[in-house]
Amino acid sequence: MSELKPKPYYRIGEVARHLGVQTHVLRYWESEFPHLGPTRAPSGHRLYKAADLEKLGQVKELLYTKGFTLAGAKRYLQKREQEENQAQPGQEELFQPAPEQGCQSGQDNTGDRQDIVAELRDILRILS
Repeated sequence: MSELKPKPYYRIGEVARHLGVQTHVLRYWESEFPHLGPTRAPSGHRLYKAADLEKLGQVKELLYTKGFTLAGAKRYLQKREQEENQAQPGQEELFQPAPEQGCQSGQDNTGDRQDIVAELRDILRILS
Protein backbone atom coordinates (compact mmCIF):
# COMPACT_ATOMS: atom_id res chain seq x y z
CA MET A 1 0.00 0.00 0.00
CA SER A 2 1.23 3.46 -0.83
CA GLU A 3 1.24 6.29 1.69
CA LEU A 4 -1.32 9.08 1.43
CA LYS A 5 -0.89 12.64 2.66
CA PRO A 6 -3.32 13.35 5.50
CA LYS A 7 -6.31 15.35 4.23
CA PRO A 8 -10.08 15.42 4.88
CA TYR A 9 -11.14 13.52 1.74
CA TYR A 10 -9.59 11.23 -0.87
CA ARG A 11 -10.89 10.53 -4.37
CA ILE A 12 -11.52 6.98 -5.55
CA GLY A 13 -8.37 6.86 -7.70
CA GLU A 14 -6.17 7.82 -4.75
CA VAL A 15 -7.81 5.20 -2.56
CA ALA A 16 -7.48 2.51 -5.25
CA ARG A 17 -3.75 3.23 -5.66
CA HIS A 18 -3.29 3.28 -1.89
CA LEU A 19 -4.94 -0.13 -1.49
CA GLY A 20 -3.49 -1.63 -4.67
CA VAL A 21 -6.85 -2.44 -6.27
CA GLN A 22 -8.80 -1.15 -9.27
CA THR A 23 -11.52 1.49 -8.86
CA HIS A 24 -14.22 -0.93 -10.02
CA VAL A 25 -13.27 -3.20 -7.10
CA LEU A 26 -13.97 -0.37 -4.65
CA ARG A 27 -17.33 0.34 -6.29
CA TYR A 28 -18.21 -3.37 -6.09
CA TRP A 29 -17.22 -3.56 -2.42
CA GLU A 30 -19.39 -0.52 -1.79
CA SER A 31 -22.37 -2.41 -3.23
CA GLU A 32 -21.62 -5.54 -1.18
CA PHE A 33 -20.72 -3.95 2.17
CA PRO A 34 -23.31 -1.34 3.19
CA HIS A 35 -21.02 0.27 5.79
CA LEU A 36 -18.57 1.32 3.04
CA GLY A 37 -20.69 4.12 1.62
CA PRO A 38 -18.39 7.10 0.91
CA THR A 39 -19.53 10.70 0.95
CA ARG A 40 -20.59 12.13 -2.41
CA ALA A 41 -19.43 15.51 -3.70
CA PRO A 42 -22.04 17.75 -5.34
CA SER A 43 -20.51 16.64 -8.64
CA GLY A 44 -21.28 13.00 -7.73
CA HIS A 45 -17.67 11.93 -7.16
CA ARG A 46 -16.99 9.55 -4.30
CA LEU A 47 -15.06 11.12 -1.44
CA TYR A 48 -13.49 8.81 1.13
CA LYS A 49 -12.53 9.82 4.68
CA ALA A 50 -9.65 8.30 6.66
CA ALA A 51 -12.20 6.10 8.51
CA ASP A 52 -13.40 4.79 5.13
CA LEU A 53 -9.81 3.85 4.24
CA GLU A 54 -9.60 1.84 7.47
CA LYS A 55 -12.79 -0.07 6.64
CA LEU A 56 -11.67 -0.73 3.07
CA GLY A 57 -8.33 -1.97 4.36
CA GLN A 58 -10.16 -4.41 6.64
CA VAL A 59 -12.26 -5.71 3.74
CA LYS A 60 -9.19 -6.13 1.55
CA GLU A 61 -7.36 -8.01 4.31
CA LEU A 62 -10.30 -10.35 4.88
CA LEU A 63 -10.80 -11.09 1.17
CA TYR A 64 -7.25 -11.09 -0.16
CA THR A 65 -5.04 -12.03 2.79
CA LYS A 66 -7.23 -14.21 4.98
CA GLY A 67 -9.13 -15.83 2.10
CA PHE A 68 -12.66 -15.04 3.27
CA THR A 69 -15.54 -15.30 0.82
CA LEU A 70 -17.78 -12.23 0.43
CA ALA A 71 -20.47 -13.86 2.58
CA GLY A 72 -17.90 -14.87 5.19
CA ALA A 73 -16.40 -11.38 5.31
CA LYS A 74 -19.87 -9.86 5.71
CA ARG A 75 -20.67 -12.24 8.58
CA TYR A 76 -17.32 -11.53 10.23
CA LEU A 77 -17.77 -7.75 10.03
CA GLN A 78 -21.38 -7.99 11.24
CA LYS A 79 -20.27 -10.08 14.20
CA ARG A 80 -17.56 -7.54 15.07
CA GLU A 81 -20.08 -4.70 14.77
CA GLN A 82 -22.47 -6.61 17.02
CA GLU A 83 -19.76 -7.13 19.62
CA GLU A 84 -18.91 -3.42 19.53
CA ASN A 85 -22.59 -2.50 19.88
CA GLN A 86 -23.07 -4.83 22.85
CA ALA A 87 -20.73 -2.58 24.81
CA GLN A 88 -23.27 0.23 24.28
CA PRO A 89 -26.38 -0.16 26.48
CA GLY A 90 -29.77 -0.05 24.77
CA GLN A 91 -28.63 -1.61 21.49
CA GLU A 92 -30.83 -4.46 20.25
CA GLU A 93 -29.06 -7.59 19.11
CA LEU A 94 -29.71 -8.20 15.43
CA PHE A 95 -27.44 -11.15 14.72
CA GLN A 96 -26.37 -14.31 16.45
CA PRO A 97 -22.94 -15.89 15.83
CA ALA A 98 -22.98 -18.34 12.93
CA PRO A 99 -22.67 -22.01 13.92
CA GLU A 100 -19.28 -23.60 13.33
CA GLN A 101 -20.74 -26.52 11.34
CA GLY A 102 -22.99 -26.47 8.30
CA CYS A 103 -26.74 -26.61 8.83
CA GLN A 104 -28.03 -30.14 9.14
CA SER A 105 -31.32 -31.51 10.29
CA GLY A 106 -32.00 -30.35 13.84
CA GLN A 107 -29.16 -27.80 13.91
CA ASP A 108 -29.41 -24.05 14.31
CA ASN A 109 -29.51 -22.19 10.97
CA THR A 110 -28.43 -18.80 12.34
CA GLY A 111 -25.79 -18.40 9.60
CA ASP A 112 -28.45 -18.73 6.91
CA ARG A 113 -30.60 -16.11 8.62
CA GLN A 114 -27.62 -13.75 8.78
CA ASP A 115 -27.10 -14.10 5.03
CA ILE A 116 -30.78 -13.39 4.37
CA VAL A 117 -30.79 -10.35 6.67
CA ALA A 118 -27.63 -9.02 4.99
CA GLU A 119 -29.18 -9.45 1.55
CA LEU A 120 -32.38 -7.72 2.68
CA ARG A 121 -30.37 -4.81 4.05
CA ASP A 122 -28.56 -4.53 0.69
CA ILE A 123 -31.91 -4.47 -1.12
CA LEU A 124 -33.28 -1.79 1.22
CA ARG A 125 -30.13 0.31 0.75
CA ILE A 126 -30.46 0.04 -3.04
CA LEU A 127 -34.15 0.92 -2.98
CA SER A 128 -33.73 3.95 -0.73
